[in-house]
Amino acid sequence: MPPHLDSAKAGERAEQETTPIAHSEARPSSTRWDLVMRLGLLGIILILAVVFSVTAQGFLTLQNLDNNARQMAVVGILAVGETFVIITAGIDLSVGSLLGFGGIIVALGLAHNLPTLLAVMAVLATAIVIGLLNGALINAAALPPFIVTLGML
Repeated sequence: MPPHLDSAKAGERAEQETTPIAHSEARPSSTRWDLVMRLGLLGIILILAVVFSVTAQGFLTLQNLDNNARQMAVVGILAVGETFVIITAGIDLSVGSLLGFGGIIVALGLAHNLPTLLAVMAVLATAIVIGLLNGALINAAALPPFIVTLGML
C-alpha cells in the first residue's frame, strides 16, 4: 500500500478515536442550548412567570395581569401584522411611527369635538393612504422596503 494512503487511514483512525471525547466534553453546554431551543419562547415565559411570582409579591394578582394584557394588546396586534410582512420577505419600519401618527390624528379629532367613529375612520383612511404609498414605492419604483419604510418614519 502506498505510504500516503496508509497515513490517511491512520489519520482517520485517530480522528475517530478523538471524536467521541471531544463531543462528550462539549455536550453539557450544548445540552443546555438544546433545552432552551426546545422549550422555546413559551417555556422561557413560564420560567420568568414563576421567578417573578416568587420574587415580586403582587405579580400574579388579577389587577397586574389585566394591566399587562392591556399594555400588550396593541403591540401584539402590530406584531401579528408585521409577522405577515416579514414572512413575505419584506420589512416595515414605519409601523410604530404610523401608530403614533394615528394616535395624534384621533387626539386632534376628539379635541375638536369630532365624533369618535369619524376620528377612527380618519385614522384608517390615513393609514391606508400611507400603506398604499409605501406599497407603490416598493412595487412600482422597485425601491427596497427597508429604505421606503425608513423614509416614512
